[in-house]
Amino acid sequence: MNFSTAWSSNAVAICQACGISAIKRIERATRYLVRYTATKPEAVEALKQALLRHECDRMTQQVYEEPLTSFWHGKTVQPVRKIPIMERGIDALKEINEEIGLGFDDWDLQYYLNLFKEKLKRNPTDVECFDMGQSNSEHSRHWFFGGKIVVDGKEMPQTLFQMVKNTLTENAKKNSVIAFHDNSSVIKGANIVTLGPVNPGEPSAVQERTLDSHLLLTAETHNFPSGVAPFPGAETGTGGRIRDVQATGRGANVVAGVSAYSVGNLNLEGYKLPWEDEKLEYPSNLAHPRDILIQASNGASDYGNKFGEPVVTGFARSFGMVLPNGERREYIKPIMFSAGLGQLDGRHCTKGEPEIQMWVVKIGGPCYRIGMGGGAASSRIQDTKTADLDFNAVQRGDAEMECKLNKVIRACCDLGEKNPIVSIHDQGAGGNGNVLKEIVEVSNSKPGDANRGGARYEVRNILVGDDTLSVLEIWGAEYQENDALLLRPEHVELFDKICKRKALEEETKTSAQPRFVHNESGRHESRFVSVQIQESNAVMLRGMAGSSLGVWVSHGEGRAHFTHPKIQEKYVASGAAAIRYVDDSNVPTEEYPFNPNGSPQGIAGLVSSDGRHMCLMPHPERCFLKYQWPYMPAEFEAHPVSPWMQIFQNAKSFCEGQ
Repeated sequence: MNFSTAWSSNAVAICQACGISAIKRIERATRYLVRYTATKPEAVEALKQALLRHECDRMTQQVYEEPLTSFWHGKTVQPVRKIPIMERGIDALKEINEEIGLGFDDWDLQYYLNLFKEKLKRNPTDVECFDMGQSNSEHSRHWFFGGKIVVDGKEMPQTLFQMVKNTLTENAKKNSVIAFHDNSSVIKGANIVTLGPVNPGEPSAVQERTLDSHLLLTAETHNFPSGVAPFPGAETGTGGRIRDVQATGRGANVVAGVSAYSVGNLNLEGYKLPWEDEKLEYPSNLAHPRDILIQASNGASDYGNKFGEPVVTGFARSFGMVLPNGERREYIKPIMFSAGLGQLDGRHCTKGEPEIQMWVVKIGGPCYRIGMGGGAASSRIQDTKTADLDFNAVQRGDAEMECKLNKVIRACCDLGEKNPIVSIHDQGAGGNGNVLKEIVEVSNSKPGDANRGGARYEVRNILVGDDTLSVLEIWGAEYQENDALLLRPEHVELFDKICKRKALEEETKTSAQPRFVHNESGRHESRFVSVQIQESNAVMLRGMAGSSLGVWVSHGEGRAHFTHPKIQEKYVASGAAAIRYVDDSNVPTEEYPFNPNGSPQGIAGLVSSDGRHMCLMPHPERCFLKYQWPYMPAEFEAHPVSPWMQIFQNAKSFCEGQ
């Protein structure tokens, strides 16, 4: 119950559309009535586990022994861990490698040990280790396909990638628009007359328009997830491939799909084939070929149906044979092949480069504890020892969210020359840890260049659907239906308007907003402290400047946080830091316990530029009466009320004057 499901989001939206605004969450449960004759506890437990394996998706479902009375879960967030390689060396790195399935080989382990121990001279965090495991996996980096190949001691003249790229002949290049450098391949189309909205992103009539429309094709396999959990593995294979179409150039349109499957021997009842051997074993962490063929096909079609993409062609193969020399040839790890056809506006073929001051935007659904370690998992050899890690690496799809995502991108593409998207990448293996680095990478940058790419992110700005997610999970989970985009500042308002119309959640990664974060003490602080009221234009603090007053604090996240020193200086210099913690000498302080949370320069409250909005961590509403003070200076005793009453009188006077 620690996260709201996609089903709940849709149900709540229906309630709100019907005018039932009080409902914030609805969840559905399934109850099973099982009749059995077994009496031994171990037999009953075995029956229960068999039922759960067949009916329950343990990634998104949980067993409850009795009906729920509340959505409160009581779970806590796991903190970031430091891996003690400075103290324990390579053994510590090996342990985290096994624990979270990073897929490091001996060379990787030695490389990262030298990097942190000899060069950086510090311990890495578990987040950094996970990030490196995904970003540098074969799935993401293709170091094997792009590396030197040595056969019998002789280096081959071409890498595997070069062999593939050489299929694009000089003659073929004349008709090629995009090849080997984006999320899809594109060939030249034609100048066509089509229908498009007069005002994209709004209720609008349609009109004829002429544009250069190019033909798009993309294809990928989703083998590992479809082998571990066929239905969700195949549906997210379809979803990920759809996003590859969307994320081509500066945005493209989805047209149709292709699905294909290659699996091992089916061993169908009553249909014995000469080469099939029922005695052959299959890995326990992979589904049976028969189940893969049925469930993967169902998953791919289910996602396409919900999204609105037809499957127009495909193939299915089943084969397994033991050769005369005893060698076994079979699709033990299945192939789930997904291809997509699309259309790309000729004006949107080239992605723009990231520039300083651009906004990085994430669009799509919220983050869940889904698809952990998919890049590393799909790059390593599967065995029964990694069954749990393999299962955790499989994603879960939400085709309805992908449909909303597609509508936003389609609206941007329909704007033609005014398309606000500078660049777009879909979120895949490695989650935010990959896509948020990919979107700000400058191609062909060199040391010394003024703009070498990169961005500063605040991980807690990322929208989450589960408030128990750790930083590791937020950064690394391959949750579905997400894209990252680059926007120019002047286009943010337009893009926000489009997203709101399509009911799509977005997160803009901007570092200008100060906020309050965890206390430096790591504890909840509740006591009486002293603050000083500064000169400011705050409506609620009129007539109080220069006062030093006692006040109650009670918070765990009260430390004012600024992502850049210049932003902090700007707020202080402009008088926006209206309330500050002071010590016994009445001087603003960062010292504990005078400053309960470690706020820089003792900042306890901030005020907006017009003075009408004020946010503060102390609680003047808890001491506006004199008896609420645990201690009060003798000179205050003559006042009929607490000095903090002035805040509320100022607010009343301001409202009456409007």
